[in-house]
Amino acid sequence: RMRAFEPAAVINPSDRYGGYLTLALQRPVTYQLLTWLMSLPGTPLPAARPGLATGRWVVCADGQFGVEVAQDLRAAGLDVTMADPRDGDPDVSAAAGLVAGTDRDATNLALAERARLSNPQLFLSVRQQTHSNAALVEALDIDSVHVSTELVARETLARVVTPVYWCFVEHTIHQDDAWSSALLERLVERCGDLTPDRELVRLDAEQAPAVVRWLRAREPTLGNLLSHPDDRTRSLPALALLLVRDDDMVFTLSPDDVLHPGDQLLLVERSEARAALSRTLFYDAAVEDVATGREVPSTWLWRRLSRRAPAEVG
Repeated sequence: RMRAFEPAAVINPSDRYGGYLTLALQRPVTYQLLTWLMSLPGTPLPAARPGLATGRWVVCADGQFGVEVAQDLRAAGLDVTMADPRDGDPDVSAAAGLVAGTDRDATNLALAERARLSNPQLFLSVRQQTHSNAALVEALDIDSVHVSTELVARETLARVVTPVYWCFVEHTIHQDDAWSSALLERLVERCGDLTPDRELVRLDAEQAPAVVRWLRAREPTLGNLLSHPDDRTRSLPALALLLVRDDDMVFTLSPDDVLHPGDQLLLVERSEARAALSRTLFYDAAVEDVATGREVPSTWLWRRLSRRAPAEVG
């Protein structure tokens, strides 16, 4: 019925969670990258869990949640056993993972705890209905937690507030672990192992007046833009994930890529990079310095002294 109105998207939280869970099993590095970037700034990089796609999975749940998660796992080629929570604790001694997805948090936590005692290497996925149990879930160190309202809110905000960022998310979901591993390595090298801030920068007269003035006659590169205005040999703790130019999106970027007026750049960065980047975006002297290495006087007095200096030396 919702699709009859031709919406931009329909978010089914149970089905979406099944998709994320399948991604974690089949492409753990891609899942690691996505969950890290979609977390709150400052969140530590989670560990990847490889080797989960070869064993048997047990789904102990009721209602539509269990049905849809099991369908997603089976569609990915996994061996899935459905267990009725009313029949007691399922046998997980030889399983790779357990989905505890009843509509009662107490039951799910009890299932998860007893399963971990039976099989310490088990991957635990728990459905959480209320925030009052968040501390318990965290204390049990659950591998994957499904909170329906949080999943819907996170995806909705990403689609509405930063649609360009959601384009990056959807692109990444379809990449292999080699692509994700290379990007993750660059991200950690440049920004560290805590979730960076993200920012969408448009190279126009409002957000980047100095860069636009420079672009009228010259061609600074992405590497120039992300150089430190105090020392162009150092890069800012920032990385461009996506470039939008007209109707085209470029996901694989190089420091040598030439920038054009109107370009939009999706950046991830440490907080201290923002002030330095703002200087390059708004001040002509900073742009010329990062682009050419030539220091340009930025004040009236310094410009006057700079013009007189050669004559005095002569």
